[in-house]
Amino acid sequence: MRLVIVMGILGRTPLAGVSWQVLHFLEGFRRLGYDIYYIEDTGGWAYNPLQKTYDDESEYTHASNCQYAVNYMAKLMSSFGLQNRWAYWSRVDSRVFGLSKTQVLQLFENADALVNLTGSTQLFEEHTRVPVRIYLETDPVTRQIEVVQGDRKAIDLLEAHTHFFTYGENFGAPDCSVPLTRFHYHPTRQPIVLDW
Repeated sequence: MRLVIVMGILGRTPLAGVSWQVLHFLEGFRRLGYDIYYIEDTGGWAYNPLQKTYDDESEYTHASNCQYAVNYMAKLMSSFGLQNRWAYWSRVDSRVFGLSKTQVLQLFENADALVNLTGSTQLFEEHTRVPVRIYLETDPVTRQIEVVQGDRKAIDLLEAHTHFFTYGENFGAPDCSVPLTRFHYHPTRQPIVLDW
């Protein structure tokens, strides 16, 4: 069975829309027969919607303050039979929640593909061990403009990937003026599971 890691922003944005987006991708891959895991490793601060703050706005440490996100992810993943298939890596203090750090590193060593859902994860060295690294853009146009303007951060983020998909279904069409220079995008859509 092929191993696929989906990376996203559940902890950074623990809200319904992001949650359902991630869950539909995970379930879609699972139903296609893939061995799937969700790993969040953005290096970003987790959001607490109850306090309406990101971790860095608090006097508490990141580890204690990302607890809302960790609890949210644990409950969500457990509700969909994914309780042993997720991890939240807090780069601020090098702690990993859910799976152990050793397990996460092993997944990156063994994975067949990594899907950077929303393109929100700047890939770290561990991530680049996965041979197929998919940038899946859900909010098209901004990155393409950044690339044509020579934005080094955007270019570096994209160059770490091997394949590119976008919700921009008209990219490359005669009536689409979005500049496509260095990266070849394939159109895709959000998978939807109807029988949950």
